[in-house]
Amino acid sequence: MSKKEKEILENELEDTMELDELEDSEEEVVEDEPEVEEEEETEVEEESEEEEETEVEEEPEEDEEPEEEEESEEEPEDEEETESEEAPKEDKKADKEKEKEEKKIAKEAEKAEKEAEKALAKREKLEAKAALINRKKELEHQIDKLEKELKETKEKHVKKELKKKIKELKKERPRVGKRDTFLGDVGKEMKLVRWPKREEVVKYTIATLVFVIFFALFFYALDTLFALVKGWIS
Repeated sequence: MSKKEKEILENELEDTMELDELEDSEEEVVEDEPEVEEEEETEVEEESEEEEETEVEEEPEEDEEPEEEEESEEEPEDEEETESEEAPKEDKKADKEKEKEEKKIAKEAEKAEKEAEKALAKREKLEAKAALINRKKELEHQIDKLEKELKETKEKHVKKELKKKIKELKKERPRVGKRDTFLGDVGKEMKLVRWPKREEVVKYTIATLVFVIFFALFFYALDTLFALVKGWIS
């Protein structure tokens, strides 16, 4: 082979080698392209995730403001509720205080009534004592007066009456102020009893005996009459 042919062959070989290299490089590029695309996609996804995270981080800050506003709006509502809850409590306290005051006033009124009753009882006792003292004085005065009259009089029947009155007054004088007992009352009532005389007793006994005999004969006659009627019927 001549030199030219060799050179041509060498040139052709070089060209083929270059073409092969180009094809290999293209294939590598083609193979690398999906990797690059995948890397780009992952980068895009990461960027989008970072942006979302930043947005999510920013959103709470934005949401905090309305929450604060809601809290600020809820605070007056809570205050109103607390005020509405405190209002009945205050009313209850006021009612309790009024009840306490009314009880105190009622107790004071009861004490005043009791004191007034005690004062009246004491006054009545003092008046009763004064009345007893006056009664004793009156009795003593009457006894003294009757004794003077007894000394002055000379008639016997007048003296008897005066002595009787003086005796009664002297018996009454120690009884003044003493409470009446059951036996004392019985004795007073027995003194008021009017006992019948002998003639009246005889008269009333005869009348009772006559009535007893009359009714005995009457019922005996009725009994015999009914017995006869029953015998005739049978």
